[in-house]
Amino acid sequence: MAQVAAVYTVQPHIRTAESIMKLSEDDNVIPFRPPIRNKRVWASVEREAELVIEEAFQETLQRDPEQKRQWVILVDGLPHQIKLIKKVMKRLNVNATIVMDFIHVLEYLWKAAWCFFDKGDEAVEQWIAEKSVNILNGQCSQVAKGLRISATKRKITNRENIDNVCRIPAKKQREIAIR
Repeated sequence: MAQVAAVYTVQPHIRTAESIMKLSEDDNVIPFRPPIRNKRVWASVEREAELVIEEAFQETLQRDPEQKRQWVILVDGLPHQIKLIKKVMKRLNVNATIVMDFIHVLEYLWKAAWCFFDKGDEAVEQWIAEKSVNILNGQCSQVAKGLRISATKRKITNRENIDNVCRIPAKKQREIAIR
């Protein structure tokens, strides 16, 4: 598997959960997104993932040696990758926020949705939007608890996808800010 790294500078781009999910059909305004500056991207299938991760931190330390800026690390949620990132952060004495890519959370949520809805049910999109907004607003544990209770009340026996999505937010929320 390739380990990809990117380092760049960008001003904060703060959005609401509702704006990310575009809940309103009337919302045709595209918010201003600050431009990315000094971007460098590289990847390797040959070098160890930890080495590529360390290279990204070294690049960032060259740019901000006193760590005056807010550092954010975007991950896809792979536990081994997060473990390596934390190991390198500790070794280099780096303070950063790890953020899980929300698209990966959505993938699990959609799989869970089909345990509750029949194929073609249009209500599934509203359900996904509501659960997504709650997760984006930091209510991961509440969403997981609600899904488990609902699955139990409906006596859903094939609930592997429900349990998978419930494990992710509960497990990751302690270590990752899902935004």
